[in-house]
Amino acid sequence: MAIDDTSIIDWIAMSQDEQNLVMLITDHLDRDEDFEQTHLFLLQEKINVYLAFIDSREYIEVYPGKTFNHFVIEVHFLNAMSQNCKNFIDTVNRELEKFNIRIEAFN
Repeated sequence: MAIDDTSIIDWIAMSQDEQNLVMLITDHLDRDEDFEQTHLFLLQEKINVYLAFIDSREYIEVYPGKTFNHFVIEVHFLNAMSQNCKNFIDTVNRELEKFNIRIEAFN
């Protein structure tokens, strides 16, 4: 499971305080400049799958009856993020803030 498998949620859990739903995306792809646009598109597609999962409340199948205050999508990058990737995540976070969703990026 990884960024290039855009049809599934890689990992899901509750935060320790059980207030947040935390989901994980693993990104093992290289940061080749020639591949960057495709890479960012894959990241966007994967994030869209996670957003659809949240919007449809499919998480209730995993955590029946549970209500979450926030949703966190963690993206764990094997390689350093490009500036375009950082800008993309910042832009997406500004849009998602009103829905109590945030993306956290880790290298």
